[in-house]
Amino acid sequence: MYPLPPLHAIRAFEAAGRLQSISLAAEQLHVTPAAVSRQIRQLEDFLGVQLFVREHRAVRLSRAGQSYLKSVCAHLDGLRRATQHASTLRPAVDLRLCVPPTFAARWLIPRLAAFHQQHPSVGVQINTNIDWVELDSQGLDAAIRFGDGRWSGLNTLPLVRNVITPVCAPGMVADDHPPLAPGYLAGKTLLYSLTRPDDWHEWMQAARLTPPRVHRLEYESSMLAYQAAMSGLGFGIAQRALVAEELANGLLLTPFQTEIDLGARTYYFVWPRHTRSSPEFAMLLDWMRALSEAAVS
Repeated sequence: MYPLPPLHAIRAFEAAGRLQSISLAAEQLHVTPAAVSRQIRQLEDFLGVQLFVREHRAVRLSRAGQSYLKSVCAHLDGLRRATQHASTLRPAVDLRLCVPPTFAARWLIPRLAAFHQQHPSVGVQINTNIDWVELDSQGLDAAIRFGDGRWSGLNTLPLVRNVITPVCAPGMVADDHPPLAPGYLAGKTLLYSLTRPDDWHEWMQAARLTPPRVHRLEYESSMLAYQAAMSGLGFGIAQRALVAEELANGLLLTPFQTEIDLGARTYYFVWPRHTRSSPEFAMLLDWMRALSEAAVS
């Protein structure tokens, strides 16, 4: 089998032949003109054929050089196409996250399309759970948790400002004009999420409202309570960040002026401090940081 020529010399020859210039080839390859000339001479010695005719401050391909360049370019183009195809066969890397169901459905998943557009080879597998899950024992790369951000052994990144406010469907206050007085809730139906049972109490304290006599409906999750509010079943208490789209398009409105910013009690992206991150996780973390800066600052 005939031996292959030195491949660095092939690159130098192809660039110089295509550009008809040693200096331009050197600039493209980020080497010196002397290095390009030396590699071309090495290739000529290997082949035993003169590839360039040297003229005053210029070079031109010899007849043998023209023929050889045509063959070299065809093979290099084939190599580029094969490399491009092989890169598409690279297996996708899945990152595993554990996320509270309502936050996953109403905040994270609608934003993931942008991440997948930027990084199509990185998959994100989402497991939903409202309970505390140990990342290492469950094989998770990261999680989104609600709390004050003080968890040992974890890096934390706040994702949203956690502002809570009452919400309702427009028809619930059709004959009135917000903002309404908090006492308007007397005798009304209030929608409670069993995962956030204290939100109404905290809001009433902030509004200096003595808890009125109301009809109470309870739902397993905030997601169901929000849907009930949109359906006109009563007044819900919502985290603004999770109903921002419905507030913007008029499916929900905020009938009262009082709202509460819970400060450090919010949703955090968390990951183990001791784990060395992969390039794929670094991509996800950079994306999360950009979302955090836009929402929290």
